[in-house]
Amino acid sequence: MLITESPPRERARPAAVLLAQAWLQRNEARVRLIATIISVVSPVLIGIADQYNGDIQLSVLYVLPIVLGTWVVGLRFGIALIVLSVGVQLVRDLITTFVWSSAMVPLWNAAIRAVFYSAVILLVTGIRELHNIIEARVQNRTQSLRALLEEHRQLEREMLDISDREQRRIGNDLHDGLAQHLTGTVLTGAVLLQKLEARDADEASDARKIVRLIEDAISLSRNVAKGLNPVELHDDALMYALREFSSNTSKLFNITCLFKCDDPVLMDSPAEAVHLFRIA
Repeated sequence: MLITESPPRERARPAAVLLAQAWLQRNEARVRLIATIISVVSPVLIGIADQYNGDIQLSVLYVLPIVLGTWVVGLRFGIALIVLSVGVQLVRDLITTFVWSSAMVPLWNAAIRAVFYSAVILLVTGIRELHNIIEARVQNRTQSLRALLEEHRQLEREMLDISDREQRRIGNDLHDGLAQHLTGTVLTGAVLLQKLEARDADEASDARKIVRLIEDAISLSRNVAKGLNPVELHDDALMYALREFSSNTSKLFNITCLFKCDDPVLMDSPAEAVHLFRIA
């Protein structure tokens, strides 16, 4: 029976995660467009909310669209978002200050925010590159394992084919060589038995036993040959082989063994037919 190694199981993931990943892969361009729009619009909306929020500043919230745009679109887009976010906050600070003589304070705050956001996008970019490297390594490793598994299966199939061919060759040699030679020996022994019986010799009984033993050897060699090559090379050979097997079983063990197959089962693969016969 053909036994193959199962492929390595991946770690179980929730169905929702798998569906989300499949949807993202199919709609990558749409996701990038949506992320771009959200990343551009969010700083403006956060700036308006920050303007009317009072004393509590929302500078930290600008990190979210910057991180989103950098992760989905890229580093250059993240730098553009930094410029946009810092510009929105700078305008908000200048409008709130009303004293242009102290404009250095908003400029200083804008510089600090730019440095902070730059550190954030550098960190996000590094994580993104590391993620891509790990994902590429995982894909390469998965492909290597699949190729190795396929090679193992191919070698296994070739070994089974070689074994099947050798069994068929030995079976044919037994049937066409040894069985035919024993048949000739039986004929010679039968002639000798007739001569002994014609002379009413005492050795006739011994000759009869020898002929019977040789006939048993012929049946044994044919059964061995049939076992090595049980299924012929045609579509309905498995049904005939199983029917003959049931008949031989009935004769050998003196029991009732029947083979029933109402609908014809055709096998186009001799190797699979042999495996099924041996299982039976």
